[in-house]
Amino acid sequence: MSVSYVCITAILLPSSLGLIVDHNTSDANSNDPVLPEQVKDYVDQKISDVTRKMLELHGMCQVRYGEHCFFTEYYGIGQVNQHAAKYICEEKGAELGNIYSKSQYDKLVYYMTPWIAARVNEHPGFGVRTGMTINPQSKVVYMSDGSRAPYTPWATSKYPTSNEGATTVWLVIYPQDSNRSGMENHIESGATDAVLCQVKIK
Repeated sequence: MSVSYVCITAILLPSSLGLIVDHNTSDANSNDPVLPEQVKDYVDQKISDVTRKMLELHGMCQVRYGEHCFFTEYYGIGQVNQHAAKYICEEKGAELGNIYSKSQYDKLVYYMTPWIAARVNEHPGFGVRTGMTINPQSKVVYMSDGSRAPYTPWATSKYPTSNEGATTVWLVIYPQDSNRSGMENHIESGATDAVLCQVKIK
């Protein structure tokens, strides 16, 4: 069953914004007032803040970056294939996550390292499935929306591999050896330990 979160919020506008209605520029066939741009921006920001807080309450905003909240779901060593990963995120109203920048990557690793390390006991590292893919021949990495990935922190010099079937991109985190952490590409049928999901909040 898919889970959806609906929030109805009353937003009080500060008097300093000044609710201005310009009747001269209003559409003659419309009853809607023309709001100044700063009021629209203020309302959008408040809605974004409320959405983020709701996601935090449900454990779905472990890391915030830009227009997205990110969260990780851990299911056990080698339990998450591509189909399961997509299903896990979609059941929470999210989608498979992407890496957008070094700053975001560093925040995710900083959060995930102790969080999942506590769950894998003596296992040296863990894999986290993302929504990113790669063309093994051209070495071009793509985001889940098909755009080219702007940042690709490969784990070691052996990645990305040119294995024809290694089209999915994982994050691999080693709590005791951060120099080995980063991206790896593997075959789609391979299984990771966790999944990275993202929710747009703007």
